[in-house]
Amino acid sequence: MIPLLLTLLGCPADQLRIDLPEGGLQALSMEDVQRDLQQLDQLGDRSFGTPDHEESARRVQRRLEQMHTLPGYGRMYAQSTEHGVVVCGQKDGQGGGVVVVLALDEGGGAMSSGAQVAALISLAKTYDVPEPPARSVLFCTAPSVQAYLAKPAWPPDKTVALLTLGPIAGSHLGSEESEHEGIRRVHLDSGPVLPENDRMSLVDGRVVLARVEIVREALEALL
Repeated sequence: MIPLLLTLLGCPADQLRIDLPEGGLQALSMEDVQRDLQQLDQLGDRSFGTPDHEESARRVQRRLEQMHTLPGYGRMYAQSTEHGVVVCGQKDGQGGGVVVVLALDEGGGAMSSGAQVAALISLAKTYDVPEPPARSVLFCTAPSVQAYLAKPAWPPDKTVALLTLGPIAGSHLGSEESEHEGIRRVHLDSGPVLPENDRMSLVDGRVVLARVEIVREALEALL
């Protein structure tokens, strides 16, 4: 029995056909991005006040659950505010404080809103690994920063930074740093999207995947 075990230990996993868990950037896939974009695009107008606004939040919640995040609000993932529904999934960290990654989802088209939500879900997947991050991370979607701050999942004095994502699927991604109600804020945005360009067919999944890597780098710098 022991010689057989030693033989198995000396064989590569692919030869043994063992599926080993993968995490980090290796977990990213085009299929995830396309599926999440399609799920949101099927709903059409998801802006606050429309019938599909809450359904959109439910779909995001299910995906964050599948990424093995914990509910951001105690036992719940979602909170309703006067500005719309906020959804947060949490990855517990080693140190104190939290960094919030907030995809600003006004409920418009794929380019203006869907791409950053899909990117957020894929970002959460890269943290589905055994080793916790340096600090806790909240992966959130909300129509606006005001919607999140109306019912923050963590107190502002325990929030190390707020990393917000505007439209990210454009040709050039810019970064802007400021302070928002006493919280350090880093905003990533590729600029406004014209209504005629806000279509699913114009979203390049390869660009979204590349932007996830940039967002992850920015997040790691804040942890």
